[in-house]
Amino acid sequence: MAKAIKPKKKVNPPTVTEPIVEETKIETIPEPIIEEPEIGETPPSVTFDEVKEVEEKEIPVEFKEIVEQMEKTTPTEKVFHTAPTQELSIEEKILNFIESKSGEIKMNDFLKSLFGVSIGNEPPKWANQGASKLMKATLDKLVKEKVIKINNDNHLRLGQFYYPDSTTGKTEYHNLNTVPIIFVM
Repeated sequence: MAKAIKPKKKVNPPTVTEPIVEETKIETIPEPIIEEPEIGETPPSVTFDEVKEVEEKEIPVEFKEIVEQMEKTTPTEKVFHTAPTQELSIEEKILNFIESKSGEIKMNDFLKSLFGVSIGNEPPKWANQGASKLMKATLDKLVKEKVIKINNDNHLRLGQFYYPDSTTGKTEYHNLNTVPIIFVM
């Protein structure tokens, strides 16, 4: 059975016959008393002629004097192997770095820096097989000349293939990330 809906009674808001007046109080703020500072001596004024006289009194420095002063100063004694004075070969850079160190030196990070920085999303230049074989040949030449000695001849593994997992059978190549290159002094 359906229920009957009863109409709701309308309630009218009460009407106000008298206007509401709020009492407002106006406070008066006294005006501040401004005292002017006493003016003592006036600062000296500088004329354009006086400025010109000072500029004329400045001592000009000649180029020769600057060159002589620079020749008197001593340049830094130690020149780093990365100084851009001349482009060194990879072999010379390796030898300069080894001479500045002593003991066993892990060279992977230094050898990676010889290939420069990759741009954008391209893989690093030292990670490809060609770069690994180039580094292998360079290091092997230095070892055969008996200039350097590499621990366990690990450099000979650079550029060779290996299988990282036996399930996929995908071929990878050794690079400076997978082969530890340690120089022995």
